[in-house]
Amino acid sequence: MTPGSNARTFGKSIRRQIIILACSMLMSMLVFAPGCSGEPGEAQIRPINRAQLTALLQEHRSRPILLNFWATWCTPCMPELHTLARLAASEDVTVIAVAMDDPDVDRSIIEGMYASLSGPVIGCISTESEPAELVADIDSDWPDVVPMTYLIDADGNIQERLAGKRSLHRLESMLTSTGN
Repeated sequence: MTPGSNARTFGKSIRRQIIILACSMLMSMLVFAPGCSGEPGEAQIRPINRAQLTALLQEHRSRPILLNFWATWCTPCMPELHTLARLAASEDVTVIAVAMDDPDVDRSIIEGMYASLSGPVIGCISTESEPAELVADIDSDWPDVVPMTYLIDADGNIQERLAGKRSLHRLESMLTSTGN
């Protein structure tokens, strides 16, 4: 062990505790928010399995859907979630985001991320033990990549499949080019 390594370890531990505390505070604001209707500044957070995801997509079929799969360990996922939230606030589209983290991940981190979004995003947390199981009905060839975003039209058909982070401009163009 090198001199100062205990201090670095202690510092990392304190930073992690501060992040968890901040996320918990954000979550407490969300829990006491009226409704959880999906309005900007609010969030719908629900545990979801394969059948529930299929039902949720059916429930929101009246307009185009951007379905996004993400994870807390995925660096490009965080800014993309904020981009999708801004898009949901300005376009006629429903955004459904599904956290694909391991069950061991501290749920308050995921909830804090959803609480920080500025647009109407339906936030979900996968309860499936295997991520591919959740996605199987949507994309049986899912390459096990996050972020992964699907544009689903009002008839329930996949119009676009986008692996990796996309800019707001690219997502807006995609919606326009598909007539949404």
